Amino acid sequence: MTSRILVPLVAALLAAAIIAPQPTSQDGLTGVSPGQEFVVTLRTHDPMTAAVDFDAGGYGADLEGAQIGLHRAELCYGLFEPGLLSFSLREREQALIIDVGPFVVPPIVHPRDRALRPAASVLSTMSFSDRKVTYSAPPDKSFNLREAASITGILPEPGIQHIKPKVGHVFVMRYRGVAETQDAFGRVVAFTVLDVVPGQSCTLRGKILPGSP
Repeated sequence: MTSRILVPLVAALLAAAIIAPQPTSQDGLTGVSPGQEFVVTLRTHDPMTAAVDFDAGGYGADLEGAQIGLHRAELCYGLFEPGLLSFSLREREQALIIDVGPFVVPPIVHPRDRALRPAASVLSTMSFSDRKVTYSAPPDKSFNLREAASITGILPEPGIQHIKPKVGHVFVMRYRGVAETQDAFGRVVAFTVLDVVPGQSCTLRGKILPGSP
């Protein structure tokens, strides 16, 4: 009798485990490791999904009573300036963003290789080493990303700033003065703009650079 009860119970538990929704990088419930990429769509008309938290790999807004809190957010879209990404959102945060353009890493073309190899966004190969932003290119070579050299310079004073999202462009961001990074240099992240629907949404692919504090 006991075995007859346990079998349906175990089956029900297994079914529930399969059906139950798992946290994804878009819901802000799972953290990401440096180098792990995530995709998030920021929506202007929904403040709860208008900001991104690079540590969570998802949304960075919280409901605090009847107000929206951005204590975890590095970027938001359209909340403070229509059509613009805003950053340096927190009280003591110092932040800088560099636009390195639509930078891609071309593949090596072999005469006998018939496989099509599209160019990769530099975002996928970027890292941070010896206070320099670097990227990899075939065949397994590392280069300094000169376009991002100024990211290690003096950061502006705290205060909200804005940039225009450009589809296909890669941006490098450094920030400090926030709870998630105690290092005096700060943290270095990067993102590329995948899509913009003016006045509605901005889709990003981003990551914390490997090697960043």
